[in-house]
Amino acid sequence: MVFRKVDVGEIRDSFALLEPSLLLTGGFAIATGMFLRGMRWRLIAGCPYAEHSRFASATYLGVLSNLVFPARAGEVIRIMRIADVKLFPLPRAVASAMIDRSIDMLVLAASAVFVYLRVPAAEVLGTWLSVLVV
Repeated sequence: MVFRKVDVGEIRDSFALLEPSLLLTGGFAIATGMFLRGMRWRLIAGCPYAEHSRFASATYLGVLSNLVFPARAGEVIRIMRIADVKLFPLPRAVASAMIDRSIDMLVLAASAVFVYLRVPAAEVLGTWLSVLVV
């Protein structure tokens, strides 16, 4: 039902405009970012490098779930995936995930302040920054 009004010619034209180098660069950046998020979470949790694959897979599953399910359900799924490991109790998984998300919020706020100070659209950014802080 979703595709009944889709113009196949427009889709073909859109794909023809894609630049493979930009697509590969973007894909590499996303994959690297998720790998580093898994590494950061593992470091916050205080686990050895041998456990990195578990944290990385939980991060990948969480990001995918956030794309599919509403209300950031992927965060719960990634915590449950890591808590599945017998040596990693649920309270520790929740605490480390909350610290991980808090760091993300701080980086986002710092980025917003940096953009606010550097971009001439201060009025719009000021309103956005105020809402972010609240």
